[in-house]
Amino acid sequence: MFSHFAACSASGLIGARQGFSSLARPIYDCASFKTFVKTCNEAYKRNKSKVDTAMANLFTRHPLLVFTEGPWDSPKSLATSNVCKMFTLLQIAPLHSVDLFACPEVFGFLSTRLKEPVRTMVFLNGKPLGGHDELLELFTNGKLLHALGRKPNTPNSDKATLPIANY
Repeated sequence: MFSHFAACSASGLIGARQGFSSLARPIYDCASFKTFVKTCNEAYKRNKSKVDTAMANLFTRHPLLVFTEGPWDSPKSLATSNVCKMFTLLQIAPLHSVDLFACPEVFGFLSTRLKEPVRTMVFLNGKPLGGHDELLELFTNGKLLHALGRKPNTPNSDKATLPIANY
């Protein structure tokens, strides 16, 4: 699945010097990404009842659900990496992460439910809290913990617990 994204760069849609700059063409404009979204939406529609049931169970079991590009310990995008860093810095736990690249039906579910091709998204109690940009704004303003319904950890609050981190 990730090869669709790499094709944007290889096809010349993103210039060599622009590939990692803020001047890079947005992924949403890339034909390969549009094909990926279409494929995922079709996969979701083919298995709609199974996926809806599985997702309802997932939202019920996990109050804090983070949909990421790649696994939590090996993010495949800058947006997902930033969200992982914010949550690690604030010691947000417990949470459950779902790799959108691992299951096209889940990507299709989110795209259909939110009516846009979502990439990194956080759900709190089954409701969307926001994507990377919204989370970054909350984090920058010092309001992310409050938005997540969490209290700041004090240095002595969990002496018996190791801090969460990506190793």
